[in-house]
Amino acid sequence: MKVFGVGLGAAIMIDVLIVRMVVVPAVMTLLGDRAWWLPSRLERLLPRLELERDEAPAERERRRPPRPLGPPVPADAREG
Repeated sequence: MKVFGVGLGAAIMIDVLIVRMVVVPAVMTLLGDRAWWLPSRLERLLPRLELERDEAPAERERRRPPRPLGPPVPADAREG
């Protein structure tokens, strides 16, 4: 039973130290804004939740930025 406990502890440490602290941030950096993109089918299904109602729905739609249509751009090629 001790071997199982040591193996489980090692697996958790590998997950925390390598996967969650190295791999996930690296992938998020590579994906850039695409990491936060919501598919249009899911966007239509989910309700819109807002904390403040300071403008009309038509105004919100007009201010919404267009979605990226091209392929993902590498992080080092972006401006800024």
